[in-house]
Amino acid sequence: MSEEDRKTAAPEHLVLLTDAYAVGEPCWDKIVFTFEPTGADMPPGYEVGYRKGPFTEGPEGQYNVETLGDAFLFITFTPAASTDTRDPSRPVQMYKGNLRLRLDETIHHTEIVRKLIDGDGTVMWLIGLDTKRPFTVDAANRPPRVSVYIAR
Repeated sequence: MSEEDRKTAAPEHLVLLTDAYAVGEPCWDKIVFTFEPTGADMPPGYEVGYRKGPFTEGPEGQYNVETLGDAFLFITFTPAASTDTRDPSRPVQMYKGNLRLRLDETIHHTEIVRKLIDGDGTVMWLIGLDTKRPFTVDAANRPPRVSVYIAR
């Protein structure tokens, strides 16, 4: 674990975000993002790192993003989407969860986990922490998922 950015290359096939949750474990806060593959059973490429606010979203940054905390991990998944638009006449919303994840009393240092408006082939999230902390990222398949671990 460290405070350095983490990045992996984007795979060939799009993945569709289906779930996200946060849980506190004895040594870290864990935030898990689960995807459905549209091709190979591979997690998306990701870029995770600390960024300074304020944050905006939407076309040309027209909306301010609610934040809590003093340090912010910004996550971008590529190629990824929350809506399946392979049949343009019938888009299907794949992620039906909250834009702001529920955090319970087991969470140690995470103050907010918030989904941002999807970009062109990207899904983005913001994690607000009480202070800058070491973190690491793990990716797996069956199902494709990416987990962010924030040190306690």
